[in-house]
Amino acid sequence: ASKIGVGGAMALGLAGMGAGYSLVTFAHGAGPASIALLVGQQLLGDSLGTIYFVNQISVVQKISPPQMLGRVVAGMRFLSLGAGLIGALIGALIGEAVGLRYAIRAGTILLFLAAGIIMVTPIRDPDLINDESGTSESVR
Repeated sequence: ASKIGVGGAMALGLAGMGAGYSLVTFAHGAGPASIALLVGQQLLGDSLGTIYFVNQISVVQKISPPQMLGRVVAGMRFLSLGAGLIGALIGALIGEAVGLRYAIRAGTILLFLAAGIIMVTPIRDPDLINDESGTSESVR
């Protein structure tokens, strides 16, 4: 993250998750090609997803006041689990209406869209979070 910045690493992680999940849509049957695609998803998507999640929580820890950190993390967890529940419902409706592969593709498009949004926000700036002071004035 030091070369491309925290935002760049987060965008790369989300785009990698999207690329990994898109591999799942090409897996058909139980042959070696499908196994390779599913393993590829695990290696690509999960590895780069970890980069996103580590950087995301690092940003939260860096910009949150220490006395509020628990509340901020709990609030974010509540919102993300709620959004995941709503997303699962929408994904199920899309899957039922047009098929599971299209529902997964819709999810991958949203991951790429989220990566693009990160790249046009101030978090993409490599100097946003500086290690010397512990916080950044441009965030607060």
